[in-house]
Amino acid sequence: MFELIRDAIAAHQTIILHRHTNPDGDALGSQIGLKHLILANYPDKTVHMVGDGAGRYGFMEDSIMDEISMFPATCARQLTDSRVLYRKCGLT
Repeated sequence: MFELIRDAIAAHQTIILHRHTNPDGDALGSQIGLKHLILANYPDKTVHMVGDGAGRYGFMEDSIMDEISMFPATCARQLTDSRVLYRKCGLT
């Protein structure tokens, strides 16, 4: 399993890390930790963290989410992060 994740990270220049809505400390800590782990091993990668606000966990270092725009907002369905929209692009 580790090899599959490592290969997926190695194959892409930009990595976007999602997590569940209304995050608790575990969700934020995992997301933040994974970002730092990726950057420590792949310093040339661009890593974004997305999700709703950290709320009461806003004191955690690096808990501010990135504002990114990935796809046009037409013909879209919501992902776990309600701000991020996915366009089908003809895929089934």
